[in-house]
Amino acid sequence: MKDITKHLTETGDGYDQTKAGLIRKRASLVAEIQALQQQTAQKVADLRALETTLRLFDPDMDVEALPQNRIPPAYAAFRGEMARFFLGQLRQAPHGLTTHELTLAIMADRAMDPTDKRALRLIHKRTGHSLLKLRQNGHVRSEKDDPSGMLRWWLAS
Repeated sequence: MKDITKHLTETGDGYDQTKAGLIRKRASLVAEIQALQQQTAQKVADLRALETTLRLFDPDMDVEALPQNRIPPAYAAFRGEMARFFLGQLRQAPHGLTTHELTLAIMADRAMDPTDKRALRLIHKRTGHSLLKLRQNGHVRSEKDDPSGMLRWWLAS
């Protein structure tokens, strides 16, 4: 942060304090958004644990039928969030990554349980869809990794 502020003061275009203030405000907003995303992830995890506990008392209970306010889809992401995450992972990887490896990486980043088969299947599906869109836009390329048909992904450039 100080390096950016120092750079701005050296450019001397008359808006140094304004730019520095806007950069500080941006950093503050990013930190708040990250904190809220972590809180949301924790609340969703708490809700899932509560629903699991309810099912211990009544295995036939349909928790979706309970009177409640509608909750957002499980593990929803902001527009472009997954694509940015995958591009970042592929930039850092010394070799290409499989769809499964990228799925596990985003689950770990979101503090999700990789042993939850339903969540794993959902995130794997979303991962594949996001990677296909990135390939269509020319950002990544893929090859079959093994006879099972698993794809390995690389940055296109």
